[in-house]
Amino acid sequence: MTGDKIGCAACPAGQFEDATFACADCPAQWYAVAGKDACKACPAGWTGWAVPSERISCNNCLAGFFAAGGDATCGNCDTPDGGLL
Repeated sequence: MTGDKIGCAACPAGQFEDATFACADCPAQWYAVAGKDACKACPAGWTGWAVPSERISCNNCLAGFFAAGGDATCGNCDTPDGGLL
């Protein structure tokens, strides 16, 4: 938070400006680039990071694997239950 400009926090990547105008970690499977006041969910085909400091981007599933938006892991396309990794 900048301190002198309430509501104008320049949060680092992986964080967002919360209701108290403080920077808070994005939830798991969400990400934020630096300076944003909201996090975005990882889209389908991508998974998020479990560690808050790494929530600056999402991971693309490898070929042969899938993820619905918000999944923590990529599933195997060739197994009936998805064989989540």
